[in-house]
Amino acid sequence: MKHVSIDRILKRYCLTVIFLAGSLLLQSCTSGIDPAQQIRSGWSVAVGKENDSISDIAGYAFMPVANLYKLERFVPNNYGIIWLQNTFTVPEQLAGHDLTMIIDYINPNDEIYVNGNFIGSTGTISDRHGTNFSDWNTVRKYDIHDGFINSGTNTILVRIFANYEADFKGKILIGTGEPMHRYFIITDFLRTWLNMLIAGIVLFISLNYLFIYVKRPKTPIISTIHYSVFLLLSISQIFL
Repeated sequence: MKHVSIDRILKRYCLTVIFLAGSLLLQSCTSGIDPAQQIRSGWSVAVGKENDSISDIAGYAFMPVANLYKLERFVPNNYGIIWLQNTFTVPEQLAGHDLTMIIDYINPNDEIYVNGNFIGSTGTISDRHGTNFSDWNTVRKYDIHDGFINSGTNTILVRIFANYEADFKGKILIGTGEPMHRYFIITDFLRTWLNMLIAGIVLFISLNYLFIYVKRPKTPIISTIHYSVFLLLSISQIFL
């Protein structure tokens, strides 16, 4: 009976590693971005209400929060509205100009406000539209129109509907020009299209080895069931 050699296994494993290494290399191309402002910390959180709006914010009690993962812990039964708040400044020469905001990761959906002005949204807020669609793997890119930004302190609000899960990396870039556009193109490619390609390849390889195990149960375990299960579990981590 013909067995799958260890060399063949290693070659397929190396292909997966090469794809992952390539994605990291491409991501390094974004390291030169110099946005007008980066927001990474200093967030506070408040529990909202169904069908509330930006006008209700004044009545909410915000409290500082360092860990923005598993935000559903703040709402009863892990289901409800969460508001996040932060402040930022931009150089005086950029105040009154059109700017671009890029948010790497929010799960599952968001509505963004700057200085009380609606900037944009991604995903579906269930309590307003009747369904909940998660856009957790979508890089957000919003335009901040002329006049929305002050030369002093600016306030950003993020509204998230937690449907038993809600996460936010807390990283927001605000800037203008070609560097921001390049950052978005690369980041969107990495988080969406490249991840889908890698996941497809890994899924194909894992199913291939499961097939070998079913057809040839005496094939060495390392080359079949263990390896296929490992790859299947890896798919769930590729998009993180």
